[in-house]
Amino acid sequence: MLDVVSSRAARLVVFVLGVSLVSSVACLSGLPEATVCAGATQEFCNVRPPPGSAPGDGGMMMVEGGGGCLLVGEPCMGTRGTCACTKDNGCTRGASTCFPPPNCPGSVRQAKATAECIEPRLILRPENLQPPCLCGCSSCAETCDGKGPIFGPNQTFAIELPATLGERGSLGAMIRGRGTGAVMVAIAQGPPGEAGTGMTPTPFGNLVFQGDQLDDLFASTRDGITYDWTESGKRPTTLQVTTDANSYVEIDCVVPFLVP
Repeated sequence: MLDVVSSRAARLVVFVLGVSLVSSVACLSGLPEATVCAGATQEFCNVRPPPGSAPGDGGMMMVEGGGGCLLVGEPCMGTRGTCACTKDNGCTRGASTCFPPPNCPGSVRQAKATAECIEPRLILRPENLQPPCLCGCSSCAETCDGKGPIFGPNQTFAIELPATLGERGSLGAMIRGRGTGAVMVAIAQGPPGEAGTGMTPTPFGNLVFQGDQLDDLFASTRDGITYDWTESGKRPTTLQVTTDANSYVEIDCVVPFLVP
């Protein structure tokens, strides 16, 4: 009799486990798929100055207002449509956007396990691009979606940081990009809203991009990959980013992050 009861109990446990497993699979199948963060979604354009050339020399394309910019008339740019920023080629954050703050890309988590990423707000004013040499929408440098604008030589933009930062903290910055050239990063403590104007920037390292694959590079100094402050007067308000005189760099995203 005991064997019969044990056998029935065992069959009941198997049945319950089977129902639970089927129910679990059904529930999981109803969940939305995890966001897949793609790599580069645009053709790579290997834009670089001809050897020994200078702005305005033969082979350098001229832009309105003077100066040299290879982006104008470059055949590869035709694969991207127009270099002008329009409502159709801009980038906005949505439910499927990769790494919604405070989440961070894996490279940031590997560098600083406790990092909390900040949603960037890029400030780009035409008067600060002298001469202008940009292909694409600056908004596409705010999201890590494999699509970024190409910045030519001597271009400056800023990333506005939250006004809620405290009197002390640690800030880092990762830039995902590809192409050729150096990008200089600085920390500004002045009022936000003026990229490259009226600021007192503190150098925060140079990032050198070389190649056709997107690479995650960190701003850094000999003190490490974070800018640390312990008083309100040193609280950062913007990250200032400037390309050097020979750069053609596609910037997929700028990712500022805090380290508690």
